[in-house]
This record gives sequence, C-alpha cells and structure tokens, in this order.
Amino acid sequence: MNQAHSAAKLFASSRRTVPSVNRIRRRAAFAGLIVCSLLTLSLPQLTAQSSSDSSSTSSSDTGGTTSTSTPTITQQPASATVNAGSSVTLSVIATGSGDLSYQWRKDGVALPDATDATFSIEEASLSDAGTYDVVISNGGVSVTSSGATLTVSTANAAPSITEQPENAEAQVGASATLSVSATGTPAPSYQWRKDGTAIAGATSAKLVIASVQTTDAGSYDVVVSNSVGSVTSRLVRLDVATSEQSPTIDSQPVSLGVIVGQRAKFSVEAESDPAPTYQWTKGGTAIPGANQATFTIAAVQVSDAGTYAVIVTNASGSVTSQNATLTVYANDFAGSYTGTIGTNGQFAFKVDHDHTASFLGTLGDGKTAIIQTDVKVDDSGNFSFQATPSIVSASASPARGLQPAVASTSLTVTGTISSTGQLTGSITGTTTLTMSGTKSPSGSTTDSEGFYQTASSASEDTVSMMVDGDGHALVLTQTPTGVSATTGTVDSSGKVTATLPNGDSVDADVAASSGSAKATLTDSTGSTSLSGGNKDLLESQHLVGISARALCDTGSNNSVAGFIINGTEAQHVLIRAVGPGLSSQGITQPIPNPKLDLYEGQTLIASNTGWSTAPNASEIAAAAARIGDFELSPNSTDSAIFTTLQPGLYTANASPSDGQAGVVLVEVYNLSTPTLGNKIVALSGRVEVGTGQDDGVAGFVVSGTVPKKFLIRAVGPTLASYNVSDYLAHPVLKLYKGPTLVAQNTGWTTAANAADIPAASQAVGEFALQSNDDSALLVTLDPGVYTANVSSGDGTKGVALIEVYEIR
Repeated sequence: MNQAHSAAKLFASSRRTVPSVNRIRRRAAFAGLIVCSLLTLSLPQLTAQSSSDSSSTSSSDTGGTTSTSTPTITQQPASATVNAGSSVTLSVIATGSGDLSYQWRKDGVALPDATDATFSIEEASLSDAGTYDVVISNGGVSVTSSGATLTVSTANAAPSITEQPENAEAQVGASATLSVSATGTPAPSYQWRKDGTAIAGATSAKLVIASVQTTDAGSYDVVVSNSVGSVTSRLVRLDVATSEQSPTIDSQPVSLGVIVGQRAKFSVEAESDPAPTYQWTKGGTAIPGANQATFTIAAVQVSDAGTYAVIVTNASGSVTSQNATLTVYANDFAGSYTGTIGTNGQFAFKVDHDHTASFLGTLGDGKTAIIQTDVKVDDSGNFSFQATPSIVSASASPARGLQPAVASTSLTVTGTISSTGQLTGSITGTTTLTMSGTKSPSGSTTDSEGFYQTASSASEDTVSMMVDGDGHALVLTQTPTGVSATTGTVDSSGKVTATLPNGDSVDADVAASSGSAKATLTDSTGSTSLSGGNKDLLESQHLVGISARALCDTGSNNSVAGFIINGTEAQHVLIRAVGPGLSSQGITQPIPNPKLDLYEGQTLIASNTGWSTAPNASEIAAAAARIGDFELSPNSTDSAIFTTLQPGLYTANASPSDGQAGVVLVEVYNLSTPTLGNKIVALSGRVEVGTGQDDGVAGFVVSGTVPKKFLIRAVGPTLASYNVSDYLAHPVLKLYKGPTLVAQNTGWTTAANAADIPAASQAVGEFALQSNDDSALLVTLDPGVYTANVSSGDGTKGVALIEVYEIR
C-alpha cells in the first residue's frame, strides 16, 4: 500500500481525537523496514504448465508420454556432520521429463520409505553414520547421485532448540500442553517458567496442565541446559477462557518458490479452544486429506503451482489464513556467475534454488558500486532490477577524511542466463554498458558460496564479497577515497585473500555454518577491522526495544510513538508510558498520571491507566524483567500494556489522565524471538522539545553480533509543509551509546555523507527533508543501547519528529 508523506500524517492525526499511524509508509522494497505483506508470485510461463486450480496432492500427475531420457541431477546431496541426537536432512534436486521417483540408500542398501527428494533423520545416532546416495528414475531410466557422508559426533555440545513452544488457549477445567524439542550432548534438562518464575516439578520437554484455571494464564518459557551451556526458548502465552474461543492465527503461511521435484511445505500456527481443525485449499478448493497444521507436497510438479490457504475451524467459528503462492520452476539456475561490465568493470551474481539472487558489481570507474540482494530470476533465466548505486568521490586530501557522496543516477540492470550457464546483459544509466559472464564450477568452497558484507561503526569503510564455489570471490571495497574491486582467492576453510588495484588488501574469514564474516582492510594508513555476515545474518539483526521521551500535555501535545511490526507472525509486545518511574532515572518533572492508549490504524485496541490495575500485571512485570528494563513500583501510576500484535502499523499515545503535564517515556519492546522478516523495525515519535530535561529523546536497542546501518532524523522545519505551525526551528541531533557521544548533526546538509541521506530516506519510504535546518544521521552501529537526543539549537520550543529506521 502506498502511503505518501507518512511522517507528516502522524502529526495531522495526533491533532485529532484518535491518532493514526498511517503516517508510516508501507514499502516492500527495503530492508524490511515496513510491514511486509505476503509476496504474490506469478506462475512462470512453462510449456508443461497447468493453469488448473484443482486439488493438489503430494504428487501430481502431469500426464503425457513416458520419457526414456535420463534424469539430470542439478544439486547433489551434501555431506553433513551432526551431533548425536540432532536432526539432519539430505536432499537432491533433479530435473527430467515425466514423474521422477526417488530411492535413498545407505552404504548401498535401500532405505525403507525413503522415496522423496529429501531424506530426514529426526535424532541421529552413531549407527546412522555412513554414505548416503539416491537413485532417481523416470520410466525405467535411472541415475545415481554422488555419495554424501554423514558423520555423527559424540562431542559435547550446548543445547539447541529445534522446535519452539507455541501459544496455547484453553478453557477453565480443560487440559493444556506446552512442548519444546531440543538437542545437546549430554542430553539437556528442562525448567519451565511462568511469568519468569520457575514452576516446581516442570522439568521435562512437555509442560502439561491437567485442569487449567484462570490463574494459569500468563507468559511461559523454558530454560534448556546441560553441562556445556543453556538456552531459553521463545516466550509464549497461555490464554485461559471461561467459554469457547474461536481460532486466531499467530503465524501465517508464506509464499514459496520451488524447483520441480523439490519438497514444498506450508505451515500455520493457530490457537483456539476447543482445539481447531484445519483444511488446506488450493485456489479456494479444499485439498483432500490436507487436514493438519502443515501441508507438504513431497515432490512438486508444475501443476501444483497456485495459491494456497488454510481454514482453521472449531465449534465457535473459523478463520482463513492469508494466501500463500507456490511458484514452480522447471529450470534451476542456482549457482555463481562472474564476468565483466564494459571495459573495466566486473560483477558476481549468486542465484539460489528459489530463483532469488544477489548482485555485486562495479563499473570500474573507481567510484561506482552496485549491490542488490533482492533480485528475482524468472523461469527463462531473465532478470531485471533498478539500482541506485553508491557513488563516492575521490578525496583531494592524502589523508582519509570523510567525503560527501556524489549524487547518483539510477541504473537499470537486465540480464539473461542461458541453459549452458552463459550470462549476458546490460547496465543502462547515462550510457549503456554490456555485461557478460559464465557460471562458476562447484568446488572446495561450495559450502561458503554467497554474498557477505562487512562494516565497522568506527569507519566509513565497507568490504563486500561474493564467494563462488570454485575458490574465488569478487571483493569490493568502499571507502571515502573511492571504490575498488578485484577477484580474490578463497580456501576450503573460508579464508578470503585479495589485493586490490588501488594497493589496499583484504584478509577475511567467512563462516558457512553461522553466516558470519570478519574482514581486515589494510591501506597505506593502517588496518581497519570489520564484521558482518550473509543476507540472513544481517537480516536477523533487529531492534529489540525502542522508546521516546518528551514533554507530554493535553490535546495535540500528547506524546505519540508510531512503530511497525513486519512479517507474517504475531509478536508479543510490551508498551509502557512511564511518568513517576522516571524520578528514579533523574527526571525532576515527570508526568504524574500518564494514560496509555494503543491504536491500530485509527482503532483503539487497548488502554491502561496504572499498570498494576491490568489483569495481566504479573506478566507485565515479568516481561520488563526479561528484557532488563527498570522496574516499576507496584502501585505507581505508570501505565503499561502487554499484548500480542499481528504485523501492522501501530501508535502508542501517552496523555495526562488528570490534565497535568510533564515528561513521559513511551517504550515499545518485542519479546518474541525474532525470525527472518518478523520483528519491530522502526520508531517514529512526535515530541514537544524544550531545553534541558525537556529535550526529545528516542532510545533503541540493537541486538545481534555485527554492525547495522540506521537512518536517524530530527525533523522540524519540513513539518511546516504538513500544516504543523509550531515546529522546532533548529533541531540539534545527538546520538549516544550509553554516556558516550557517538555522532551529532545540526543541519543534515552538513553531514559528511549528506548526499546519501535522501536516497536512504527514499529507500525506507519517508518524505524528503525540505529544509537544511532539519538534522539527520546515517550511521553504522554496533549492537548495544543507543539514545538519540533532539534539542533546540536556538533556545526556542517546538514540535519535532524523531525517526529511527533500520537499513540493510
């Protein structure tokens, strides 16, 4: 949904009786900084495709004649090493006319019931070690894969949770069960907790409450431990009802792109009382036998392509999930492609089996880098994307001082991959450059293949790497002095070495198992250490908590914080409006009686005045303790809401319940364990700024292990364009990590990377800054706790907008 000029709309809505968060624009193109709706993929134009939406089964009859051509294996099974008790899955990808059949073997002996494209062992034991292969047949002609060695280790290993607990709902007097699955050597022990307190005797993988009472409602987790370490599960909620409750969906099915012959698995998480039944549909038609929370197609055929959903039902009602699209590809272009752009440029292109791809390239002009991680390849091998390249100017100084980026022109990148592995295309901007490359063979570094990016909070330098499977990597550096790239070497341990044309050198290590990367960039002035990872690791970095502190008064001077939950999963969220509790934090004029209202769009969905009056007050206290926030006094007039929220746009509104103004802190914390694409990703707060303790403050917590880039803005004069007359004329923006000043800005055009700020604003879907007096920072931050402080540069008061956006 396109919601233009979203930030100003928050101000307009905050001056009405009911605030709206429509100010926050939904953009599906960048870093998940928005609410991501399910991706609807079009069915490729396949010769053998069926457009029917008839019922799908685990294997579909494509009809036609029986082929005698030998199947082709496009991905061999990979060797694996697992700890005893862990699960492991071996898989193969093959193409060929007609229906393919599979028979897995261990040490040459056929395994019973192992007749899918994947073979799984739930709990590996020492006897499972050996060599596995698979015989693939169609119409009597067969091919045997290469052998994959499974090694089962008995070495001690810390616990790892393989299946998290799920939310549950039960009526009074009924039973309720929470469960977890975990591995570890030695075998782990379990301790279940309710609202942060250990439950006596609850020391197995399952927690069974035989007769649920209203006092059992609350938040549960489990600590899994052994002699090596421990891990805590995600937080789940048990809701207790006095009457039957209709189903609600906590996690929606997601769209998939699958090669013919691969497995496709859709799943849903739902809760209700009594327990629900499930009916999966394809194109609106019920699929016979598809009556579980998961629906699996063992070996996908072209005719399985379509739109899937699930109807969840009990005696009190039913709910239908969002649609999830299954796109089936006949051709597999997975692999790494490298080649040249024009005369001096080069590129690397990594395509995955689901036809998603990443592009890394340089035009060879010493200043232009192209990095795109969301490319889609169609079933004919075609791809096209618009790129706004990063362009840096060369420093006129021999010292490496920060230099503003040069305004860049959007480039159109188009290409085609042939069935023989040739890639041709062009890059068009002010001129057109040809692009030509070939597919790299698989080799000793196949496990490390992919895109990695590293950065440092102490430097503007970045090192990006595209590792292929044959011991090579395109290594591209971006520094304030320019862009340089070369082909480096990669050994089987993931060590990358490269000497760049500008004389700099890179030594890096990439870890295929964790997706992490570390690099050292050395130039004539010294060495810089950087860290990062692959796409999945970088996406897993997230905002754990966000907050806004400001003056709070009646009417249009309420304190308003907008936030975004993206993805397809519901999240457990703690929201607090702290007034009296700020006294312990050194604030001398806190609001005495804050009221907290939570809106989804313009709909009030929850409200609280006095957190201890909430029916789930014990959950609120436990949630704050879990994330390490300061404790609220038991009978204080601070307010709080702990609830479960679906992905969407929300506004937390703090106001004085008795009309007395003061400073208030609005906090939003995500207590769900984040999965890829499911998290709180942005904060935008409208604040009344004065001086001293009347400064506007936005706090946020960055999780993870590697640096992450953020756009932080303090908007004042630009708000005049959105009918805000009492705006802050000269906002000053300062960023702190703890007590340490990290960065500051007064007037965004004075920033060293000022030319990058408009592009970053556009990428996250925000309006352009129209005044040089607005302030902004585009910074790379290490994991930690940060505070963005907005003060008045000329001593006058006014309204400002503080924004914090995560950028990939």
